[in-house]
Amino acid sequence: GGVVMEGRDIQTVVFPDACIVWTHRDPYDTLASYCSLMSLQWRPLFGHIDRPRIGAYMERSLLVGVERAMAARERHDPKRFFDVRFEDLVADPAGVLERASTWFGLELPTDHRAAVAGYLSHKRSDDRGRHRYDGALYGLVADGTVVTIDWKTGATTRKSKLEKMPAAGSTVTVDFNPVA
Repeated sequence: GGVVMEGRDIQTVVFPDACIVWTHRDPYDTLASYCSLMSLQWRPLFGHIDRPRIGAYMERSLLVGVERAMAARERHDPKRFFDVRFEDLVADPAGVLERASTWFGLELPTDHRAAVAGYLSHKRSDDRGRHRYDGALYGLVADGTVVTIDWKTGATTRKSKLEKMPAAGSTVTVDFNPVA
């Protein structure tokens, strides 16, 4: 998310020409994954962990982070942001990289495609296992509502499911609520 320092976004102070690739992932999955990772870090520090309490804390943190990031985004030229679904990035990282580079008007070196293909062909260190998590362990419930937010007007529309990628300059959010 966007970090704010005395009313200014840190990334624009440190990196004034930054091009920002904004990934959109189902917040329920994001939150469940984040809770799982945080519980692994918190267990050695605090001993016993309270998963529903972690879920509630992380949900508030995610909400604040998203609100700050959205507010920071509103203060900048929309051309500085390239929106991509997390699923598309995972399915076609090389294609997303090329589309983002085109969006930002960046010239790619002639050996770019070969370099990216070479990098992607290397076996990842986490190839043996996948990060598995269950949001219900953290008191999270996905209600399946999809909310599209228009960045310019702030208007929201709700649908029971996402039918297609929203227009550029929009984001997709899936509501989730902690279990009481």
